[in-house]
Formats: sequence, C-alpha cells, structure tokens
Amino acid sequence: MIATPAPLNLTSEPSSFASRRKPPAHLSGRDMDRAVGERAAAMARAGDVAWVAARLAIRRDELLKRWLDAAAEQPFHAGRRERAVADHIPDLFDALVALLRRHAPPGAPGSFTGAALDDPAVLRAAHEHARDRFDEGLDASDVLTEFRLLRQEISRSLRLHLGPTVDAGPASAVLGDVLAAQLLVNDALDSAALLALSALGQRDADLKEHALQMQEREAFLAAVTHDLKNPLAAIKGMVQILQRQAGRGAVSPDGLLDRLRRIDDSAGRMAAQLNELMDVVRLRSGEQLELRPTPVDLVALTRRAAAAHQASTDAHAITVETEPGCDSLLGEWDAPRLERVLDNLIGNAVKFSPRGGAITLRLRLDPGTPGTPGTRVPAAVLSISDQGVGIPAADLPHVFGWFRRAGNVTGKIAGTGIGLAAAHQVVEQHGGAITAVSTEGKGTTFTVRLPLKAAQAG
Repeated sequence: MIATPAPLNLTSEPSSFASRRKPPAHLSGRDMDRAVGERAAAMARAGDVAWVAARLAIRRDELLKRWLDAAAEQPFHAGRRERAVADHIPDLFDALVALLRRHAPPGAPGSFTGAALDDPAVLRAAHEHARDRFDEGLDASDVLTEFRLLRQEISRSLRLHLGPTVDAGPASAVLGDVLAAQLLVNDALDSAALLALSALGQRDADLKEHALQMQEREAFLAAVTHDLKNPLAAIKGMVQILQRQAGRGAVSPDGLLDRLRRIDDSAGRMAAQLNELMDVVRLRSGEQLELRPTPVDLVALTRRAAAAHQASTDAHAITVETEPGCDSLLGEWDAPRLERVLDNLIGNAVKFSPRGGAITLRLRLDPGTPGTPGTRVPAAVLSISDQGVGIPAADLPHVFGWFRRAGNVTGKIAGTGIGLAAAHQVVEQHGGAITAVSTEGKGTTFTVRLPLKAAQAG
C-alpha cells in the first residue's frame, strides 16, 4: 500500500546525514568535491533512489516549464522567453534522472559502485548547453545561473512532492533516499557545470589569443610591406631616370655610376629587411639563430651606423663617444645581425625624438674580473641615449616583448613592435644583455653589453 506523501523540509539535514555528507577537514578544492560525491554515492548505496528518479521523471514537463519561466526572467535574457529556450536543458535533466535510476536497491544487479562526479552523459549535456550559450553571447556567470536554476527547480520538486512512499517504511529511511538523491544531483550538476565552463572558458581564451595573434601578424605584414616599398620605389625611380636619359643619349658615366650605386644601396636595404624578416619568423617559431661570428670592431661598426643615420636627418646631432684608450673593441660576433641591432636602436632614437635633439652613443670596455669564479667576463658596453618622448613606466617592463609598443606612441608614430624583441634575442644569443631606462617626456637610454674573449679584452 502506498501512503500519501507529506511535504518534506529539506532545508536542513538530520545530523546523521549531515555528518555523512561533510568531507574530512583536511580536504579542499577538487578533493573536497570528490569526497562529497563519494559520500553521496555511499548514501545511495545505503538506500534506494530509483523511486526518487521515477517521481522526478513524472514531474519532468512541469519542472522544465518552471525552469524556463525562471530563466526567461533573468536580466541576460531581457524577459524574452524565446531567448531562454534551450535544447540541452531537457537532455541534462534526463541525464540526471538516468543517473539516479542507476542507483538500484542494495544488492540488485547493476548497483552503482562509484561517485557521481564526471558522469559522461551529464557532462556532455552540460558542455553542449554551455557551448551554445557562449555562442549566443552569454558569459560564464549567466550560464552558471541557468545551471543553478535547474538545480533549484529539482530541489524544489524534491521538497514539495516527495515523501514516504514505501508501505510501512519509516519516514527517516525515505528522507535518507531523498537526501541521497539530492546530493547526487547537486554533485553531478555542479561538477558538470564547472568543468563545462572551465573548458569553454579556455576555448574562449584560446580564440581571443588566436585573434590577437592574427591582428599582430596583419600589423607586422602591413609594416613590412610599407618598409619594402621605399627601397623598391627608389630602385624603380632610378631605373626610370636612366631609361629617359638613355633614350636621349644623355647618360654620363658619372651619372650612371651614381644611380647604379643608389640602386645597389636600395637593393641592399631590401635584402637586409628580408633577412630580418626571416630571423623574426625563426625566433617566433622558437628556433635559435645560426650565428656566424667573425672578428668585429664594435667601435668602427657603431661609427658607420651613426654616420648612415646622420645622413638621413638634419634635426638630430648623432655623436659617438669612446672612453680614453678605447679606439677599438674587438669581439667575435655576427656582424650583419649586430649591425641590424645598432640600426634598430639608432633608428628608434631618431624616430622617437620627433623634435630632434642630441643622440649620444657611448662605448667603453668593462674589464670585468677575469679568473674570479662567478664574476662578470670582460665586455664591450654600448649605450644609446636620446632626448625623445620616452617610455611610460607601465610599458617599460614589456619593451622587449614581441609586438609590444608603448602607449604614448601607438597610433602616433609608425612601428611594428618587432625590432626591440629581435634585438633582445640577438644580443642574448651572443651571450650578452640589453637593458632600457627611460623617463617619459625626457628620453631613453638603451645599453648593450657584449662579452669579449679573454684574449681579445686586453
């Protein structure tokens, strides 16, 4: 005989069940979640939650309608019921009911033997619901609210509609069945919701990172294309002049040699830019550069780079200073790549000093303390100082990052955000270091330190 159930108050648990639900004090995080799930399963093994599942299934349509009504009232659905309709919430409810049904009475074939955490069907339905909601523009807190509403409606149904149903069975036993069912549902749903949101949150982060990388690549390619146009335009212009003069029979030997020299210079600049582009691609893919060290005089290399940049500006005074007795600094370095480092640093000093001013290059020998373990080796030290716009303090720690540009020049002064990053890696691969100090509005000093071999230091 089935008795008419009386409403049960599940807002507080009897002490015996509460103590069984509480995990050990030393557990936290996922361990605590698993402990709760194991206790829920233990309670289910001690009772029978299959009949609770049957009662929930009977109330399915009513319960899902209440969930839909509650979800439609949430601010993120703007009170529009059609926005709240979700195909996967019914699937999720059915998966939870199926989970309870697998908890057959003790000793019966197919009795459940594990915790409710990570039930595959529940996880799949929760993940699909979260995925669809993310695609619709809801954020994680909105989706979590929908999961909580489902949990709330299931708990409400348990409180209002379930009670003693077994003939002559004690009310406490039925209460235990209901509490076990509620714990299993809560545990499985909470775990599924958190795992689904975590996975989709990572997917969203990955998509944003991919979009940012695509923007960086597009900006880089646009800047490289722009830079390559200048030497190409120079070459084309020189060729057109020579063609016109040749057509008139007015090409002088000196004029021909001058224009051929300019064409060669422009082609050399293009080759250097393409080589730099190839280095950037290698470095960005995690490869090391294949350095080709040869004897290099850093003083002579610096003077040539300074003279080349001075020829392109009248607003700046570029000077090279050396300490007494430091007329040369010989080292084994990759000359073309080191030249690109200098070209980048001096070019930046010119570019980021739009009002002109002094640019000072200082070279010195740091003798180090050879023969003493753990101390610095002899090194050539070059500093490049300008009186330009400077780098904001917030941007200074990131100045050598790929595609990073200071906030006070972004959108105002052209640049790719790759030169300093590439220079940093070239210097470090030589065993050296590059640092920057700056005051916004007053100027910047970059310092390059390149180690010398002991035999070359003296």
